Amino acid sequence: MKKTSLTVAVLAASSLCVVTTAYAKDRNHAIEAGATFIGDQELATFGYSYEVANNIVVGGGFMLGTQAIDGLPSPNSQDAWGLYSNVGYKFEVAEFDIIPKIGINYFNADVQFEDQASSDINIDNVYASVGATVNWRMIGMTVDYGQINDSAQIPDGSGGYQSFEEDVVRVTASFNF
Repeated sequence: MKKTSLTVAVLAASSLCVVTTAYAKDRNHAIEAGATFIGDQELATFGYSYEVANNIVVGGGFMLGTQAIDGLPSPNSQDAWGLYSNVGYKFEVAEFDIIPKIGINYFNADVQFEDQASSDINIDNVYASVGATVNWRMIGMTVDYGQINDSAQIPDGSGGYQSFEEDVVRVTASFNF
């Protein structure tokens, strides 16, 4: 009985390895999940990419969160979301796919202060990003960098205001299929 169970387990595992290896050879699609860091805050990020033709890879996704602006002087509630799209060219080096990318991103954050004397803030910004993806077989990692520079006036805590400027770093892990 033990020998039969072990044989079945070994056959199932080896079949799974053979199938996934064969499946990974033509991996033109990827789903990704991770985080987008805006200053000290983070947003959950989900995306998808696809190789369209001749090693050209396009992708896009969205990000969601409840905190995007830190250091505000009074209690508030925030809703933040964004969209991103990118295009890149895939280089194959040994078993790795290296994809430098450029992208365009949209970010929106609404801040509502509990204090009625403070006026609410809306950040509505489009910005560019650069990044790269490194894939190894069926897994990968992407890092993108951009900078939000919005004209929205954010209280700086000293009674003054400053424009909203933050670095944005998106880090995602991907599953390639």
